[in-house]
Amino acid sequence: FKKKFNIEPDKIIYLFYEGNDLQDDLLYFNNYNNIIKIKNVIRYYLPIITIIKRFIGDLIYSKINKKIELLNLNLQSPPIELNKKEINISLNILFNTLIKLQKDTREIILVYIPSHTIALDLQNPAVVEKYFQTNISNFTYSEESELISKLIKLEIKNFSMSHNLKFIDMTDILKKKSLELKIY
Repeated sequence: FKKKFNIEPDKIIYLFYEGNDLQDDLLYFNNYNNIIKIKNVIRYYLPIITIIKRFIGDLIYSKINKKIELLNLNLQSPPIELNKKEINISLNILFNTLIKLQKDTREIILVYIPSHTIALDLQNPAVVEKYFQTNISNFTYSEESELISKLIKLEIKNFSMSHNLKFIDMTDILKKKSLELKIY
């Protein structure tokens, strides 16, 4: 928006979702090429195409959701497929993005959103979404997911504190709500 309209917002609310944000950053980082550059230019100058595609996708998803009580989809988890080095690369991409955004606003609020396996009261093991063709199983146990989630959250919280960002952790709120409602 700053580039298009030459405005600086007073406040930016940045939503970080532990379910796939770090994996997506790593995929993007490892596969950035001319095709992705062209797609980004199209998304930037013609955002209506992306909005229409997402709207149609949401309509289809809503219809399925109304007919079927429990969706037969894999759940997302913290990045169990990533090793420590890959997590650090992805976190650095996030941190660099936040540092750049900080130059354009007076305040950034970073909202941490837990993945399905953290917010929902699931039985072990849970089948989860995979993003990479690795030997790592697509099953996770609550202890494993919780540990990765806590480590990532701690890194992001520490970064937020050291860079004067407000940090809001939605984990406990969403865990509590998920016992009453089907929040995902």
